[in-house]
Amino acid sequence: MSCHLPPMPALALIMPVRAFLQSDIVGQVVSLLLLGLSFYTVFVIASKWKSLGGFKSYNIEFLKNYEKHPHPAYLFLDPRGLLSGSPIGAVYMEGIKALLSHLHSHGVTDGNLRAWKPGETCPVLDDAEVDAIRGVCERAAAQQQLVLESQMSRISTAIATAPSLGLFGTVWGVMGAFMSMTAGGSSMISNVAPGIAGALLTTVAGLAVAIPSTIFYNILAGIIRRHVVALENFEDSFIGDIIRIHALPPGTSAPVPVAAPADSPSDDTAGDPA
Repeated sequence: MSCHLPPMPALALIMPVRAFLQSDIVGQVVSLLLLGLSFYTVFVIASKWKSLGGFKSYNIEFLKNYEKHPHPAYLFLDPRGLLSGSPIGAVYMEGIKALLSHLHSHGVTDGNLRAWKPGETCPVLDDAEVDAIRGVCERAAAQQQLVLESQMSRISTAIATAPSLGLFGTVWGVMGAFMSMTAGGSSMISNVAPGIAGALLTTVAGLAVAIPSTIFYNILAGIIRRHVVALENFEDSFIGDIIRIHALPPGTSAPVPVAAPADSPSDDTAGDPA
């Protein structure tokens, strides 16, 4: 008598269903939890992938507009090129607000900046002011890094939880299968095989969640790393532009008024005849 197995695609669907039906209540609950976790993880990965793709296009467009202008403030003063969805644009907004605050304290107006041409003299910012602007940019970049890394902890939680949850279901199911064999007084493997098969389903489900999640987590982490490097590069470029335009030329120092000594001798007698 020949035994005909169903085709592989049909077998791949039939086996999990049979194993699920042969599981006890704990195994079925664990399997359903893992199924829900898999759908949730797919949703999170798809959402994160879409948002990172949007950040990339926004950053490219923002940098294209930024590099068109000779002064860093031009893009802020003519905001048609600003993009609210760009992480680099968010760093620029915080940095340019700090720059304009210091320039306004030197008496520079927005009109002066709009009329500025390369080669013209600009108000000089001292090292403390440049460091303050750099600090603002660093804090803004750190905040954007948190935005880029958001939801990644949910994927890593699924990676860590799914195999452990699956293993728990398997151990529980195998334990129950052997206990039922002992209670029935039978040592036939055919009596416990269905229970063991159902128990192993949870391990398969756990690995089915963890393996794809690990792959996509590493891909997303690489994309985020490239975004972070882009943030750091822009920060250095932005501060470099400010130093190039507003810092003191090398080898020079800002004039410092020096008060005359209180006990300096009078010059009244310098011109008296001997």
